[in-house]
Amino acid sequence: MALLGYDITAAEKVTGVTLQPESDVAVIGGLTTVAYTVRAPETMPVYLGYRVGYVRQNGTTTAKDFFVKRTTLPAGQLLQGVFKLKWQQLTTRRLYPGAHRVALLVNTRVVAESRITLEWLSTINNN
Repeated sequence: MALLGYDITAAEKVTGVTLQPESDVAVIGGLTTVAYTVRAPETMPVYLGYRVGYVRQNGTTTAKDFFVKRTTLPAGQLLQGVFKLKWQQLTTRRLYPGAHRVALLVNTRVVAESRITLEWLSTINNN
């Protein structure tokens, strides 16, 4: 990241960081919108992304990073945005019920985390 002009220590400098999913519970086959905010105390280039800790069949987790945007944050300006998590079954990644972690990344470093409990649709309908 340093070769591309991104300061790795930027994650320690940002303030006003929030990561808020629209719901703490999601269903396999559904969609979750996640809102985020980040404020920089000084002007700095940032590479925003998010990491999902997917629950595997055996109960362990595996992480996958996704890109959101590259921008230069002016000093003191609040950056707000949203991204959507599609909980679709893929041939390359199977989804399983459980607590999935979602983390906001600034220059590849975690600055905020949240949990989303993923359930089968029939579990939601039976309650």
